[in-house]
Amino acid sequence: MGEYSEKAAGKIPVLEEPNPMCAPAVVNMPAYKGPMAKLAAQRGVLLIKQYDYILSLPNWQSMLFDCIHPTAAMYAIKAQREADQISALVKSLK
Repeated sequence: MGEYSEKAAGKIPVLEEPNPMCAPAVVNMPAYKGPMAKLAAQRGVLLIKQYDYILSLPNWQSMLFDCIHPTAAMYAIKAQREADQISALVKSLK
């Protein structure tokens, strides 16, 4: 039996980068970006790039309530980016 294929099973995987944190000693988030991008490219799946976009926002740290977890404001930004990209993916399937 061949390797499991999400697409063959009618599934469309989507990967999403984590948001940055202002407490880098907890987890080295930048280290996840490269392998995640490589996997997305190898598998031909959508990668929602959140990390650098959020870093580009002024005062992004204020949208983390404990330097790790997003506030409602950051979740709203992330959700809009997810919705835009997944909507485009769905439209491409028609």
